[in-house]
Amino acid sequence: MSRPSPTTAAGPERRGAPGCPPPAGPGRGAVSPEAMREAMRLLASPVAVLAAGLAGEPRGLTVGSLFSLSLEPPMVGFAVRRESTSWPAILAAGRFRISVLADGQAAVAAALSRSQSTKFDAVPWSWSAHGNPAVAGALLGIECLLHREVETGDHLLVTAHVRTLEPGRSSNSGEASDKPLVYYLREYRTLEAHA
Repeated sequence: MSRPSPTTAAGPERRGAPGCPPPAGPGRGAVSPEAMREAMRLLASPVAVLAAGLAGEPRGLTVGSLFSLSLEPPMVGFAVRRESTSWPAILAAGRFRISVLADGQAAVAAALSRSQSTKFDAVPWSWSAHGNPAVAGALLGIECLLHREVETGDHLLVTAHVRTLEPGRSSNSGEASDKPLVYYLREYRTLEAHA
């Protein structure tokens, strides 16, 4: 099911290339969930926090699926687990901030990946100019407006319009950070700088 935002008209939904039918049904493909999980751990992915304010309270979650979608208009995309308890509040807000985490912020990623209402208590943050929670020390802040949510397998594929881009500051030195936090081989890691 595709849910466009109120300001965006839904275009035709493409199901796949002509002549390429989808798999016969859930669980009938040749690749098991375990094999898929094991293979996908070989992909290094950025770690980001999605956050919005609802009734004056911060709501957020950690994602490892952020990607650049379009330059004109500027858009990003990401996936959220269907059973996420935090996503409905962000969806209801219709706007949110993505804080792309920097090296040294694995504890932030872990705290916001939990399902509890007090998870922001252990995270340094402040309200952005757009009224969304901004994680302190993030590599990059991206203010977004929801574009569309589409049900895809066991996740929701979400696309968003980019309102502003705000390069962040490292929380350790105050210098601009160029080292992102990544998730690889089921662990949070930092990219090493090339000599």
